Amino acid sequence: MGIAAMAGAMILSLGAPFAASAQSARPEDTGGYVFCPAELDAAIEEGRLNPRIPYAKAALVRTADQAIQYFLKEVPWKTVCGVALNSLFGKLMDGLLGETVSIREVTEQIVTLQKEMKKQVEDLKEMIGRNSELQDYRNALTSLETTMDILVRQVKLGKAEGASDQDELVRIADKLGSGKEWSTDGLIYKLTLVGKYLKGDNYTSKNDLFQLVTEMNIKKSMFSGEAMNRSGEYLSRAVSGYLYGTGLALRMLIAQRQVASFTEDDIARLNPVMKKVRENLRLDAREIDQQIEALLKDVAGDSEADRAADRDGVLKRYNDFLSADRCIFINKGTASKRLAPRLQVMTNQQIAAAARSGEAKAQAGFDPAQHIHAGIVNIGALTGEEKLALIEHIRSQYPELTVREYLQGAGFDTSNLDRQDLSLSTGFGSINLHNVPFRQIGYESYEGVRMNAKDKSIGSCNLYYKKGGVTLLFWEIGKEEGVVDGALAYFVKK
Repeated sequence: MGIAAMAGAMILSLGAPFAASAQSARPEDTGGYVFCPAELDAAIEEGRLNPRIPYAKAALVRTADQAIQYFLKEVPWKTVCGVALNSLFGKLMDGLLGETVSIREVTEQIVTLQKEMKKQVEDLKEMIGRNSELQDYRNALTSLETTMDILVRQVKLGKAEGASDQDELVRIADKLGSGKEWSTDGLIYKLTLVGKYLKGDNYTSKNDLFQLVTEMNIKKSMFSGEAMNRSGEYLSRAVSGYLYGTGLALRMLIAQRQVASFTEDDIARLNPVMKKVRENLRLDAREIDQQIEALLKDVAGDSEADRAADRDGVLKRYNDFLSADRCIFINKGTASKRLAPRLQVMTNQQIAAAARSGEAKAQAGFDPAQHIHAGIVNIGALTGEEKLALIEHIRSQYPELTVREYLQGAGFDTSNLDRQDLSLSTGFGSINLHNVPFRQIGYESYEGVRMNAKDKSIGSCNLYYKKGGVTLLFWEIGKEEGVVDGALAYFVKK
């Protein structure tokens, strides 16, 4: 089951991905990769696209191109990878739509695609390390990388002395193998296996790689947004490596398509050896077109596919990952609380007013039967114990961040949390109250942390009672009597 398919799920376990947020921007809403037939018609009419290309294939090429551009725009890490992919896929799409590319450009594209993909794959394998949950995928990736290395070494040999461009094109086309080999061995077969992990159709697991990686990081995270941050570079590198592999396969298929479409003059320019190689390949232009379409559908999806798993392409799965709800409290896989992205803030003055009577407590949202400090500890959607676990996690994993900075990084709107004296309650303190005629004096206290302090030390927050009722509220932890301008932040349900 894909991430988007679980949009209504409120239960988050170690075996389920994050539910998609209804408020998240999607490619369909933003123009990310929606094919527009009118645009294609205009392009053909103006001569910008080769009208001989079948309409359906041209539409698919355009959709895949838009999907790739959307990926390059939204990927959460920036390297030269984006520039290389953008440039290379632009040329590849031109080739798919009938533009001619020189032999030199073909070779350069193949070498560059393999070089860039190898870097992404090596970085990704290092990140995966010995993680047992991802070893099957790592093995498939390694097999693909090895096949690409061998293929590119063969392509880089260059033209033999006296060989024509047609001879060289046949030599390059031969490295991919015949149509019978695509589904049993070689680059396309191994690329397809890697794609199955990304799409969740790998014969060994019901989950796609996006789910496997995020579920792995749920165990290390307090919020879904944190788990997504931990997963982001894994997945963006996985997708970019897959795109490089797809680009290389497409480049080779384009070369085969040219060889399959040789004119009698082209065939006459072949030396006897390459003429025999071409005959043995038995290339069929229609079969090549079908394979090209299959690869593009793996990237961009196929809205008309019978199986639901085939309707979503790899980049759609990636977008589902990016669009998932970031504000689910997961507590390392032990909880599932969907929270509003904006925390609420209650000022000292509002709490002081609430503490004056049971009726005032009820109006402010507290239990009238409880002391005010008990209500403060558990105010909102998270309990004091859950907030304490959150603070301990931030302190150990992100010592350089304040609580507010951590929440912002996880995906919360923290624009209303910038005041200096702002706390988050984490536990009960003490109570010392006694009555004198018509008056209550003493104090209540609870434990909390400063949201905008990096030390994240837990201290006591005091509410003082004097003659005339609650007159002073001490919020900023560790300060002396007289601080009355602080506030309390708390999470609310979505």
